[in-house]
Amino acid sequence: MSLTINNGRAIGFAIVALSRSSNLMNEAMERLSTGKRINRASDDPAGIRQIMKLNAEIQGTKMASRNAADGQALIDTLDESLSEVQSILLRMRELTVQAMSDTNSSSDRAALDLEISQLELEIDRIGSTTSFGGKLIFDGNTHYLQIGARSGNTLEVQAYTLSASTLGVASTLGVVSALGSSQNLTTRGNAEVYLGSIDTAIKDIAEKRGAAGALSNRLDYTISNLENVELNLIKSKSRIEDADIAEESMKLAKAKILQQVAIAMIAQANARTNWILKLLEK
Repeated sequence: MSLTINNGRAIGFAIVALSRSSNLMNEAMERLSTGKRINRASDDPAGIRQIMKLNAEIQGTKMASRNAADGQALIDTLDESLSEVQSILLRMRELTVQAMSDTNSSSDRAALDLEISQLELEIDRIGSTTSFGGKLIFDGNTHYLQIGARSGNTLEVQAYTLSASTLGVASTLGVVSALGSSQNLTTRGNAEVYLGSIDTAIKDIAEKRGAAGALSNRLDYTISNLENVELNLIKSKSRIEDADIAEESMKLAKAKILQQVAIAMIAQANARTNWILKLLEK
């Protein structure tokens, strides 16, 4: 007659429970260590797709915000150049008003005219050399700013050429004379006509600076909005991806208890088998 000691069922159940508790413990520990609920695609296939989409939006929005800031710097550079031209025009107006007085001799007017010609050349220099990021600003080409994460989110910065000629204050002969004189102030009549041209140019520059200021202010709001959008996108991603620390801590504690119970069950089953064998030996 044979005697069978059957603890296999109990031990098998305990081993399964031990394996399950170990898996739960490892999962909870991983989530607690990374702070993320989704550490691989298999954790939540739908969630990982949402996270990838949000990551693209976040990175695009961050770059758009940087683009807007760069655009603002470009506009600031443009405005500083226009401010310099405005100062030059005011000096040219001052010289022209001075030349309109008949208390000036011909040589006096020639000296004033010579300074005017140099100021015209300085306006031309500013217009032909002012650049941002290696690109000329006053080249007549429109500058496009990508201020959003998606196609079509662009802002146009209308460019224009800047020179004494385009402002209408170039020399009356079209070019500066061989002696360096613009020949705009050589007579009172010429000076009167030139004064009108300068006033028109000053008004033009003032309008351009006003437009630049309005655009810069708009970009202030654009940058603020993009920062808010980025923050909300990060929050949305966090709700999907981040682990609930309290919940994962509770799961870890539960898994440890299950593990301890499974180990105790296996130990108890082995102890029972040993006790029966010792009893039979007697």
